[in-house]
Amino acid sequence: MSGRSRAGFWVPALVVLASGLYARALRSHEVAAPNGADLGAIPASLAPWEGTDVRFDPRIYQVLSADTTLMRYYRDPGGAGDMWVFVAYFHSQRTGAQIHSPKNCLPGGGWNILARRPVPLEVGGGRAAVNRFLIGRGDERQVVYYWFLTRSGVITDEYALKLDLMRNALLRRPTDAAFIRLSTPLLRSGTEATDALTARFMARLAPALTQALPFPSRVRP
Repeated sequence: MSGRSRAGFWVPALVVLASGLYARALRSHEVAAPNGADLGAIPASLAPWEGTDVRFDPRIYQVLSADTTLMRYYRDPGGAGDMWVFVAYFHSQRTGAQIHSPKNCLPGGGWNILARRPVPLEVGGGRAAVNRFLIGRGDERQVVYYWFLTRSGVITDEYALKLDLMRNALLRRPTDAAFIRLSTPLLRSGTEATDALTARFMARLAPALTQALPFPSRVRP
């Protein structure tokens, strides 16, 4: 067997082995969260925004495998800008119920990621840099903000989320997590104005989000 052939054999084998050890570690060290999320506590009215709950296709919930979710459309009667809020809470990030990344879901829905960078946002317990995507589909433009929340605080990177999950499992901490996503049409005045709109909205949402999710009110250092 040539060197290249041996590499072609061992690399996939090591990936399979690492995945098996990863899943086994999670199962053997799993600790149940002492309390869950109460997403119903997030008010539909965040003046001046008024919210309406929306449901996905049932098949999406089956794929997502979250324990509880909230999808709400907040409309500003004054016309300053509307906001979509999606929150998914996972009581345990067991195999098959781990958080799906927008990096994969957005292109799967026909959206192109046109630009990405971190932006500071009030998330409850302090300010943190969250992910901000500018996405497009045809002539439509939206700005999407998202982050993850665990017992360690705010996490923005999918690989860091997996490491955090492993660390919490090995330290016998609950491995629950939440995914938070905000999306809004890009304002004609540009991304800076859209960021400012989102900051005003989060000033209203953040305290309620902190109360609804069972995580410490702190930002990951």
